[in-house]
Amino acid sequence: MQLDIVIPCFNEEEVLRSTHSRVRSVLEEVKKKKLIDDFNIIYVDDGSTDGTFEILDEFSQKEKFVKALSFTKNFGHQAAVWAGLEYAKGEHIGIMDGDLQDPPEIFAEF
Repeated sequence: MQLDIVIPCFNEEEVLRSTHSRVRSVLEEVKKKKLIDDFNIIYVDDGSTDGTFEILDEFSQKEKFVKALSFTKNFGHQAAVWAGLEYAKGEHIGIMDGDLQDPPEIFAEF
């Protein structure tokens, strides 16, 4: 079973490294417990004007399970979520915001 996490982002460069580290750690732990076979983290940059996409692109270049999508302009949160859902291929899909408003550790409970 594959779990994909969709994370829409807009001007999140200050928190992205922390977000990514926490999400990756949770998913690796869930995989180690054999609750999933594989996972992807799908980031969707919603037309950020800061360095958000550059950071996401860096993640995707280093880790095969990271996918980074980018909008040419800001289309809004729901459009970014939809794009991520369209791209996701996992049997299960989770959605969370990139600003750590909700703790990624909750995915381990699901």
